[in-house]
Amino acid sequence: MSEFKKMAIVGYTKTKELAPFNDPEFEIWGMNDLYKHIARWTRWFDIHGDDVVQASEQAGAKPGRDTRAAREARFKTMNCPIYMTEKHPDIPNSTSYPLDEILEHFGQCFTKPEQARYFTNTVSYMLALGIYEGFEEIHVYGIDMATNSEYGHQKPSCEFWLGVAAGRGIKIYVPDEADLLKARFLYGYEAKQ
Repeated sequence: MSEFKKMAIVGYTKTKELAPFNDPEFEIWGMNDLYKHIARWTRWFDIHGDDVVQASEQAGAKPGRDTRAAREARFKTMNCPIYMTEKHPDIPNSTSYPLDEILEHFGQCFTKPEQARYFTNTVSYMLALGIYEGFEEIHVYGIDMATNSEYGHQKPSCEFWLGVAAGRGIKIYVPDEADLLKARFLYGYEAKQ
């Protein structure tokens, strides 16, 4: 558990620049190879098994993205917890993401506990951990999940976990520029636009 009450999850899109890097009241959570693009972080996440990373690299990594080897070299120098699918023996600050605890905790909310297994992206894992740890405020920057992008199928999971947070009384902040938690019109009350 953290002594902080506020956390900010930071992703790759332009709104990452709005994150509260200079506000000492916030924990800042980053992911993957974003370390090249943000000023500060207190926790790091790389929830990709080696088999997934290897398959991705064989298919051709995205331009500008670090390989697994480059990320692991950088992770060895980070002075913060680095959440991975399992503790990595060559990365001193790596730790296993507490998946079993998260699934057990949130599984109690469902008549079918397996329905808590709704994780389609790293951000959803981050949100669930923040909720589980009892943060009072969760901000999300640089996470658009535009439906017309490769992340469109991941967006519902992020919105689900944001809804779980809000349902537990956690204050949520998503920049106006982001696609998360947006509707074009209020169904039944406003004309379709």
